[in-house]
Amino acid sequence: LADFYKKQAMDVIVGIPLMDKNGDSERFSTGSAPTLFWLMIYNLHLGSFLKAPQIDWVSGGSLFVPRKLFTQLFGFSRDFFLYFEDVDFCVRAKFLGASVRLSPVGSFVHGGGKSFVSVSQQKKRYYAAQSIYFKKYRPKHESLFVNLLHFVFHGV
Repeated sequence: LADFYKKQAMDVIVGIPLMDKNGDSERFSTGSAPTLFWLMIYNLHLGSFLKAPQIDWVSGGSLFVPRKLFTQLFGFSRDFFLYFEDVDFCVRAKFLGASVRLSPVGSFVHGGGKSFVSVSQQKKRYYAAQSIYFKKYRPKHESLFVNLLHFVFHGV
């Protein structure tokens, strides 16, 4: 990773690919900035057919960032806890001209879903963070629609 960074500009965020316990790429460990379109693609399980056009974010589980850029962004936003903090951080970095890349070397096995004992608590936090993200970055109609989906399908 250090050698990879030496070849990059200092304004780059690097994520090391995350794998599940079976060695498969984790589904939500990198991607394009969330939009209503991509949210629907993934919820309809069409993500394997349509690939995200670019990498806008990498998972906080393997996110590496130069200290100068981290400080310039004042770290992670306190608006998010456990979910979407990495997406928000990468989006803010890109607004400053930074790039986000996936490392071509190495990978981590990530024991996803271990932060909560209760799946319902995990989902509640995830959807709350997703709502905050959509309110912060997406058009109002997308934010309202996402909140409606959360309520109809998850009661959140």
